[in-house]
Amino acid sequence: MWCGWVVGVALGICSARWPPVSQAQPSPGANSIVALLDLAAQSAGKGVFGSGFVISSDGVVLTNAHVVLGAQRDPDHYRLVALWRAEWFSASVVCASSLGADSAALDYTQMVNPRRDVAEVRLGPAFVERSIEVLGQRWRPHTGPLPRFAALAFAGRDPAAGQQVETRGYVFGAAPPTLTMKRGRVLRLFNASDGTPVVTVRYTTPVEHGQSGAPIFDASGDVVAMQTWGSASMPDDGAGIAQSVLRTPCL
Repeated sequence: MWCGWVVGVALGICSARWPPVSQAQPSPGANSIVALLDLAAQSAGKGVFGSGFVISSDGVVLTNAHVVLGAQRDPDHYRLVALWRAEWFSASVVCASSLGADSAALDYTQMVNPRRDVAEVRLGPAFVERSIEVLGQRWRPHTGPLPRFAALAFAGRDPAAGQQVETRGYVFGAAPPTLTMKRGRVLRLFNASDGTPVVTVRYTTPVEHGQSGAPIFDASGDVVAMQTWGSASMPDDGAGIAQSVLRTPCL
């Protein structure tokens, strides 16, 4: 039944011009969400995009393991950076789930079976004092001490069927990258084959590439899950990893 889930990162060329998407409305938590870009160092401007959210004010970010897979497996060819408030930061992988054969060939559009897919990333100053361009927007390097980031809080329990939620993450089909908000309703909570609790959500608009790693919030603004997969057959349906797993990403 779950062979229809695909990972939700975006593959592309950073200088590409793609059709615009609707602009997001400002919303709480926006300053705690970063865009993650896995640059292929030997192929200028080419990379993989995703989202992440701050869980510690000193720059610790959660995202999906498949978003940082290139930087984790092949650090000589990929460099992970984070985009936040018109600046770019270096980003190093602290830990990441082993994805096994699902992503052995770095194929980010293939069908997968839901499983633990979590990574912890630590932000740092830019590794070179040079601006980078992503989809037509230039991001200046952050140098010097890190700012104190606004950390998001986890909810006290995993979500239940019927609960209203919303997710906020970056969409890279626009120029510049756009932070978007989607509302939805939890369909169900189930355990994947490895025991990971997975939340399925039906959103009011389709899940878009780049939203892997985006937080899913409850009505109080607390994180109940992390958006991880989209559905090949039901574009408005998404699935994410429940907050009970996200609390211990390096387990």
